[in-house]
Amino acid sequence: MLSSRHDDKKFVIPEEWRTSQYFLGNRYLKEDKYERFVEKKNDIEYLKKQFKNIFDAYIEKLEYEDREIPILFLDFIVQMFLFALSQDFNFKKTTTLIEICYNVYSESFNKRLSSEKSLNLLKQILVRHSLFRPPVSILVFDLDEIKKINNFMLHNFYRHYEMYLFANTPFVNLEIRTFDMFKSKFPYTDFLSDGQVIPRTEIPMLQEYLIDKETGLTPEQLEEIMKGDSIHMVPPKKREEWMRLKRERERQQKIDKAIQKETERLNKEMEEKMKVQDDAFIEAVQNIKNPKKK
Repeated sequence: MLSSRHDDKKFVIPEEWRTSQYFLGNRYLKEDKYERFVEKKNDIEYLKKQFKNIFDAYIEKLEYEDREIPILFLDFIVQMFLFALSQDFNFKKTTTLIEICYNVYSESFNKRLSSEKSLNLLKQILVRHSLFRPPVSILVFDLDEIKKINNFMLHNFYRHYEMYLFANTPFVNLEIRTFDMFKSKFPYTDFLSDGQVIPRTEIPMLQEYLIDKETGLTPEQLEEIMKGDSIHMVPPKKREEWMRLKRERERQQKIDKAIQKETERLNKEMEEKMKVQDDAFIEAVQNIKNPKKK
């Protein structure tokens, strides 16, 4: 049977509750070992070794995944044990706290819980051990102790939760091999470096893109015509018309550029004048609201 809420000498949990894992405590850390642990509280390596023997099944599972992971778990458990001693927890509270931490640690990383869900799990378990309302909950920790445990976990465990989650995430080594997708051999192709440069005018497929639609001549031919070195028979009148159109385009470009520059100057000047007027108006309004004393 459960002991009285005021009785700290014995801590007995019914067997059906222990097997259901609803209430935690007195499963792993026994009272005879607890007294020895308290005597050896300054020997961290001794505590790690003993807790490794206590949680041997879980440690073996962690070692199978990675030999470095059990070190994090043992550091965490020893840290919680020393915290319990620093708060003067008796055996009942200490063994319950150790099992709560083990339960939260294993459940969080086995199910890959987020830090929020893991923290909610911790709070749910703590609530089950903070009120004397069997079979719903039992009294192990009071409200102040719950707050201390919660704050300690927040500042030590959940502060580095992403690191714990990363370390406890198993990985798989992938071996990538290449294989021939096609059994038949493709025809041999030449390398690009073995090619020769071909003038674009000699490629028939490009001619429709190179010829000017108005004159029917290529850019090179038009340039030769402008220089007077062309062998094409172009009437002088037509050539003069082309030159006139070219001069008009250049002249129009200069005019557009000058207009754009003048427009930008006028806009800038207008903005400066408007700013001066706005400042003067605001100053006048302020003088009306707050007239100067004579």
